[in-house]
Amino acid sequence: MTLELAPFLFMNGRGNEAIEFYKEALNAEVIFKQIKDCSNNDKISSYITYSIVKIGETNINISDVFPGMDYQEGNQVSICINLDDAQEAKRIYEKLIEGGEVMSELKKTHFSPAHALIKDKFGIIFQIYTTIK
Repeated sequence: MTLELAPFLFMNGRGNEAIEFYKEALNAEVIFKQIKDCSNNDKISSYITYSIVKIGETNINISDVFPGMDYQEGNQVSICINLDDAQEAKRIYEKLIEGGEVMSELKKTHFSPAHALIKDKFGIIFQIYTTIK
């Protein structure tokens, strides 16, 4: 039996924008993306019904909240980015804070040479954790 856990991110009509942002910020690769045309909706022209995005060795799922469903930004899910390179941690940090919110600055701690906690412009909370060599 194989069991795999993958983060699932719901966006509020900005799923495609989020995917493009993560491609640039995290070198994400789109494995699968299904889009529904919403040209008759004045709020959004299309939404992501389901996607799989590979970041490093991890697949995450991204979907827009379907019309009629409630969308709530929250902190019940965060994604921890584990790295062994402080320079790459800094690059990712600087990209993810664009339009986002710094919850804890990227800094050296007793458990990591480069650690940060941020909320990106889509409301997703990321922890950046760099391992001690």
